[in-house]
Amino acid sequence: MSRFVRIFNTSVGCKAVMALTGFALVLFVIQHCIANLQIYKGQDAMNTYAATLKSLGPLLWVARGGLLAVFALHIYCGIRLNRLNMAARKDRYQFNAFVQEDPLAQARVRAATFMFLTGVLVLLFVVYHLAHFTFGWIKADAFQLKDSEGRHDVYSMFILGFQNPLISITYILMMLVLAAHLLHGFSSAFQSLGWNHAAFNKLVRYGCPAVVMVIILLNIMMPFTILFLGFPSLPSAGG
Repeated sequence: MSRFVRIFNTSVGCKAVMALTGFALVLFVIQHCIANLQIYKGQDAMNTYAATLKSLGPLLWVARGGLLAVFALHIYCGIRLNRLNMAARKDRYQFNAFVQEDPLAQARVRAATFMFLTGVLVLLFVVYHLAHFTFGWIKADAFQLKDSEGRHDVYSMFILGFQNPLISITYILMMLVLAAHLLHGFSSAFQSLGWNHAAFNKLVRYGCPAVVMVIILLNIMMPFTILFLGFPSLPSAGG
């Protein structure tokens, strides 16, 4: 049996792999959020960014393939850990004295008990999100839009998508689910890798939730402002 396979036969090894893939996915979520914020810079800025990515050609698909592999490995580890945990114990988590006195710790423990469920919901949302914005299977007419320079009009597609109340509200709710998943997963990844030290434990304890909330609020801001405030708006000439 190879060393790589033996890793997945232990909860410690599986947690370590899940932590590393989790870090990679958090970095992607941050990058994805920053990219989407181009919507507030206008049609040309966002469509230029999208066209630049598309011009990478095979490199873009290599990056997507790598991200998909990381995501798949993270999912596998999550399923594996869930099975190992269910086999190891039948009792649910109980709050200890420290947790009962710490609201932040309470939130993390509650999030931990629902990690598998929130992970499944995030997976379903990712599939839906790809079908909508990457493959154009949802609102296909908007996916075919071109701007005045003949580029794929990601700006207008983005706005038209979030002008739909069902899409926006679903997106906002799923961002709250993602927040619950990251609230526990991001900070616990440091512990899974043994990165515990008095010098930065406090930073991890408060810094990770702060980073998560900033990401989630920025992601929620986009559908919220488009649906409820009408900003930003579609180009007056229709793109």
